[in-house]
Amino acid sequence: MISTHAPSTRRSFLSRPFVGSAAVLLFAGLGLHPDLAALSKYYSKEVIEIRKSLDDLDISRLDSYQVVPGYVDLATSAADLGTEDWIKFHLAKRGSETEHRRDRDLTLFVTYYSDPRDQVPHTPEVCYRQGGDVVRSIRTIPLETPGLAPDTPEIEVRLLDIEQKNLRIALVYLFCCNGRFYFDRERLRLAIGMPSDEKYTYFSKVEVFTMVTLDETFEDAVGRCKKLLADTLPILLSDHYPATRDLKRR
Repeated sequence: MISTHAPSTRRSFLSRPFVGSAAVLLFAGLGLHPDLAALSKYYSKEVIEIRKSLDDLDISRLDSYQVVPGYVDLATSAADLGTEDWIKFHLAKRGSETEHRRDRDLTLFVTYYSDPRDQVPHTPEVCYRQGGDVVRSIRTIPLETPGLAPDTPEIEVRLLDIEQKNLRIALVYLFCCNGRFYFDRERLRLAIGMPSDEKYTYFSKVEVFTMVTLDETFEDAVGRCKKLLADTLPILLSDHYPATRDLKRR
């Protein structure tokens, strides 16, 4: 039997309403592409240089700490980190209980990036595991930041409990992106890619770690890390990271 539906179907596709609708969609699509390209270009973020080199971080402003002389870290390089803007300071907490004890020293490790296409490399839990260490736990904890009050009196940071050969290490870190803080790499990536009134973008990882000694608890070591991190963040924001006004579109 010969179908009687095919001619009717062909006629419907050639009807004036259908042809008119298709033409409208076609021209709309042709015009939409340039508009999307223009929007994409407008909202694409650009690189911004650090305001002041991390090498010039004024440790004297950290009243509770002093640099341990003669410390050299040969295990870290710009090639490994993907940036030239980084510091790694070995610090001792002032005071009779810690000043002459190298086992309670702290390391302050800061990196700065400004490529909007960067995939946020080098999170500590990944790097330590790749080095053969055991990350015993990962937690998100609050950090009081009186130096950032009243706008940001408290933030959330990541805490790692790491087993490294015969050592136990407490490590606290966070990311700062355009003056805002993130403890999670995925949230940071979302913040970098999100359209906004900011033309430029940067992000920085700030990390503090110390050994857990036999005569203290893990939380004691964590307290040392939190104190140094809270004291360092206001200096980075005020002296080194780009100012908020310089990130805006003009």
